[in-house]
Amino acid sequence: MNKEPDAATNGYDDVNVDEEAAPMIVVEEKRRVGLAESPKTHHQGGVGSSSKSSSVSKGVLEGPKPKDIINIIQSEYGHELSYPQAWESREYAVNEVRGIPEKSYGKIPKYLYMLQQANPGTYTNYEVDCDGRFKYLFISFGQSIRRFYKSIRKVIVVDGTFLKSKYKGVMLVATAVDGNSNLYPIAFGVANSEIDSSWEWFLKQLKILIADDRDLAFVSDRHSSISISLGKIYPLASHGICIHHLIGNVITFHHGRGVADMVAKASKAYRVTEFERLFKNICNISPAIGDYLQDANVEKWARYHFPGYRYDINTNNPAESINSALRTPREYPIIPLLDSIREMLTCWFYERRVKSAKQKDPLTVEVEKKISRRIEKGKTFKAYPITRNRLQVKANGVNFVVDLEQRTCSCGKFGIGKLPCRHAIRGAYAIGRCIYPYADDVYTTATWRSLYEETINPIGVPEEEWRVPEVVESAKVLPPETRRQPGRRRK
Repeated sequence: MNKEPDAATNGYDDVNVDEEAAPMIVVEEKRRVGLAESPKTHHQGGVGSSSKSSSVSKGVLEGPKPKDIINIIQSEYGHELSYPQAWESREYAVNEVRGIPEKSYGKIPKYLYMLQQANPGTYTNYEVDCDGRFKYLFISFGQSIRRFYKSIRKVIVVDGTFLKSKYKGVMLVATAVDGNSNLYPIAFGVANSEIDSSWEWFLKQLKILIADDRDLAFVSDRHSSISISLGKIYPLASHGICIHHLIGNVITFHHGRGVADMVAKASKAYRVTEFERLFKNICNISPAIGDYLQDANVEKWARYHFPGYRYDINTNNPAESINSALRTPREYPIIPLLDSIREMLTCWFYERRVKSAKQKDPLTVEVEKKISRRIEKGKTFKAYPITRNRLQVKANGVNFVVDLEQRTCSCGKFGIGKLPCRHAIRGAYAIGRCIYPYADDVYTTATWRSLYEETINPIGVPEEEWRVPEVVESAKVLPPETRRQPGRRRK
């Protein structure tokens, strides 16, 4: 009763379910899980033409767990169910709508081909082992890559998260952040596990699209596989680590809750004197934490010491946010998961295209808010011209030197963030200059609009009408080996 469903029988021929109760179980489960098909949720075309896909952007009801099903059937129909029967009924109802996981892997070659046809310039790849079993998959939409080089900060955040379908595995994500602080996904991957070989394969695919460069930066957590693989595949690029994870380790492993705030401030320091003062205090309070932070490589977590440009991106929150947005689809078989990703991007591109079109100010919505706050904070500052482009700005008794031509300020924020700081804004206003030309192009409304000019397209024909080359038709992808967890199955 506890064995996994068999691919040949769909796994339900030998389930010992009361014949009278069986129809009620399936119908009730599909209704309560929120997965029953509805004409109102259908789209035109492809894998995205069923409720399992259209529900992604709106959120899918997760429905009752096996224990809940037992209680529902008992209270509403008067039948007793065992836990395995309830578990199998839920699996059957879910698979009725999402598809059989085993069959989903076999559709990978065709799906990727059709996705490329719908979205020119899209790069996809997959790899199987010597037995034809699935190992890795990679997708990057051409629409995202084309604008990355022209309109986005060259900071890529990478992260991995566990999948929750029958075959488990991990989803790997590479994302940037646009000038309005929105997530801008670059690539997605699926692998059997988050190990060195998986990250190395994923980053090799990414390098086909985005070349190694000293102006490029990556941000991740301290996962050793990411660090090792980035060192191999992107040796020229800078690599920063997420400050939230670093502080978490300080608190968890070094009982450093008392210095956590100080570590956060040190990581965000714009000037060397500020950083050294804070770091010295940390070392005085806890030499062990000071040693740990040194071992973590100060260049990777301290803003001032970072060798490249990471702007204000010092965490891997962008990638984690994408993982969170795909929380429910991570339970799906692989093809519905991939089409959920596609649909999410379709919605994001449309919504941002509409929003950016409505923005009338020169800079994006979020940047205009930030500029307004800086203007307000700098109202009482005094500015004294030194040359045509250099000014001394006195703020709360401290002198700062602003160079508008070089786009720098001695506070450090202007040069690192590439957006005028409060001192630069006050200095520019003092000599009758407009501040907008001093903001980096990535923050402009024009650039923001350009990112979303194109559309992410669904596959435009139903699955039964897909036409693919013979080499794609004949390609076979088997599911990976099932990895069952010990103990009773859970949902």
